[in-house]
Amino acid sequence: MVIVLQVVLPVLLLAGIARFPPDGKLGFWIQVVATALVLFAVALAGLWLEIPWWLANVYPIVFGVCTVLGGKRSPWKPGLPSGVPGWIHAVAFTALGAFAANVIVGALLGRLAPSGESVDLAFPLGSGTYLVVNGGSDLVVNSNQRMLSDANPRFARFRGAAHGVDLAALDAMGLTAKGLSPADPKAHHIFGREVRAPCDGEVILAEDGHRDMPVGETDRDSFAGNHAIIRCGRFEAVLAHFTPGSLLVKTGDAVKSGAPIAKVGNSGASDAPHLHIHAQRTGSALSAMSGEPVPMRFGGRFLVRNDRQSVP
Repeated sequence: MVIVLQVVLPVLLLAGIARFPPDGKLGFWIQVVATALVLFAVALAGLWLEIPWWLANVYPIVFGVCTVLGGKRSPWKPGLPSGVPGWIHAVAFTALGAFAANVIVGALLGRLAPSGESVDLAFPLGSGTYLVVNGGSDLVVNSNQRMLSDANPRFARFRGAAHGVDLAALDAMGLTAKGLSPADPKAHHIFGREVRAPCDGEVILAEDGHRDMPVGETDRDSFAGNHAIIRCGRFEAVLAHFTPGSLLVKTGDAVKSGAPIAKVGNSGASDAPHLHIHAQRTGSALSAMSGEPVPMRFGGRFLVRNDRQSVP
């Protein structure tokens, strides 16, 4: 589905502009604007896990070329679209553009940090370049935001994860794994990376013993899998989806910011290896992750989907 939405659909739209423009200029420019909005929406909100993130930067160049070619092919016919096919074309592309515009608005709003108090944490991974898979204050760019919904009573148990950030590692080619959606978690570049404490604090919960899941499957019995919760002053930092047997800390340990605590795996409700981190107020005794979510900043930066974070 990701490849269809982020490769197949853009290629078809671009080819349509260049090779099959409508007869009238009005219809042509409706098609051009709708295509531009779709490409922008894909760049902002797309999940660049199976294909390199930089492809989103190539689309605008191809778009410009296709627009010039299509403009030369499309004859000048002023006025409204003519005939039923012309109107179907105009209405369909207007609807597509409106949908894409709605996604863009959500993605841009998601770049605004929530109001109120936030916590500044140290980045929890070592040297490398990392892609923000989920992050931001809107559901369009952060699937963790669904924990704020009342639609599923189970979400209340994990409300603290609503402002969470999910991280994957990138190689020199901008890819997150070796091959296309490999089933082996070890083929993903983030797998086995050292996880570091994001603050000075006390480990108030350390849980191990959950197996790594095959890519595409999740553990229905454990949301966080192997994880640790560190009390950072008035807040708690939760780090999740470690590989089993990698935890270096236990409940009650004191940790310093930057100290290694575990390694990234694919345990819990993780369908592909990544590191999840979120900050929260203290949860209930029955559900440790039910506390009020707290926005995070890393080096003063509020991370949003498709941001890239480089660590020297």
